[in-house]
Amino acid sequence: MFRAVLSATAAIFVVLPGSAAAATRYLSPSGNDSAACTAAAPCKTFDRGYRVAAAGDIVEMAGGSYGSQSIPTVAGRAAPVVQFRAATGATVTLGTLSVRGSQVTIRDVRPTYVNVDAGSTQATGVTLANVITGGLWVNNVRDLRVQGGSIGPRNNDATVKIGSAPSSVNVTFDGVDFHDSTATDSAVHTECVWAGDVQGLTIRNSMFRNCAYFGLFVTHLSGTPPKNHVIENNVFETTKQWNGQNAPYSMMVAEHVRTMDTFTFRNNTFETEVALGSASVVNTKMVGNIGIAASCKSGVTYSYNVWTQRTCGSTDRQASNVKSYFQNPAAHDWRLKAGSPAIDRASPTDYPATDRAGASRNGLPDAGAYEYAGGTTTPPPSSDTQAPSVPQGMAWTTTTKTSLGLRWNASTDNVGVTGYRLYRNGTLAGTTTGTTYTVSGLTCGTSYTIGLTAVDAAGNESYRPEAMGTARTSAC
Repeated sequence: MFRAVLSATAAIFVVLPGSAAAATRYLSPSGNDSAACTAAAPCKTFDRGYRVAAAGDIVEMAGGSYGSQSIPTVAGRAAPVVQFRAATGATVTLGTLSVRGSQVTIRDVRPTYVNVDAGSTQATGVTLANVITGGLWVNNVRDLRVQGGSIGPRNNDATVKIGSAPSSVNVTFDGVDFHDSTATDSAVHTECVWAGDVQGLTIRNSMFRNCAYFGLFVTHLSGTPPKNHVIENNVFETTKQWNGQNAPYSMMVAEHVRTMDTFTFRNNTFETEVALGSASVVNTKMVGNIGIAASCKSGVTYSYNVWTQRTCGSTDRQASNVKSYFQNPAAHDWRLKAGSPAIDRASPTDYPATDRAGASRNGLPDAGAYEYAGGTTTPPPSSDTQAPSVPQGMAWTTTTKTSLGLRWNASTDNVGVTGYRLYRNGTLAGTTTGTTYTVSGLTCGTSYTIGLTAVDAAGNESYRPEAMGTARTSAC
């Protein structure tokens, strides 16, 4: 059972470009790479499936254990992507997954570790969706997306490491549960995400919990210095040192980053302080956050934050009691309570359209990762061990002018899932005991975000999906 890993994991899905000639290829642990990769004669390896598939094809994986797998570099591979996905209801486990190819999506698999690194050849257009893994190494990529899923645990090593040279470009983590990057050796200094020299790093709607020293550590080594970072709608919990004592900072931009150039920290919830060590600052702002500001960084534009100790900008608010207005931090529930000093305190013009739970913000948004009104619609469980896991394998099935159809894998959680709840733009849209649902009564040509949770017989609900897929109904 993957309880602690999955209870806060995002259930997300992606609308992928398709082709009229797209085909489905098939893999099985008992398949044969001499076969044609058909349902009747499946292949065995990811390498074979990727080489056989044409742009836009789906490679469907039967359940089982595949061992270590690799996706090779294939010259000329272009969009639309090749999608590897688990068959409906299937659990796919892997050893190390090495991704060297481009224009590929891998979803609903459980590898022990993932490498996205093609060496001197840049891997482009790679997406990991709902992937549950112990660790991730990234180097020399462009347009990498990690959507949903969880990364950890890992001891005496960062759960995520992004190599410094050559620099990676446009790396996005959305709705990821970064957890349990632990240090037990006094000589080791680690974190949940170590990011070296990324050009365009976006981390949103994610959770950082039980990280050693830092949740996120941004640094400069031998690549192009990091630039254009967006950190928004995240929760950074207290980090730990090797001896189990609390570490002082939630995250750090290291002093090696001599100039912090175009960084945005927006609507995050920081349990402890953010360390900004750069010597100079260009076009960098802290807006709409909740946290501790023992000191203010010269050159950073501060606005509409709620800090416990002081203010750094004219529109910031100092509220020493703000940390007492979270629902249940011990259970990773950082939604706001009624009366929180953070309610209606974020910027009225500079805020994410939705909060970490997918609820819409409005003209008076709340500081931090959650909106108070939107955050009350789906109470999370009182503890991780009590919650059913978030269902996996969500995919669109039908799209009309007024409806969106979905399917997902049946939950195999041993707490006894009895049904599912679907949310449209953060509001309950319907319930079902099956694994398909059509959200109807929609407006033609309109985009919607849809989320899914599981419910057990005791009424416990899986943690609200923090990142959800967006789809548009057919044109009018």
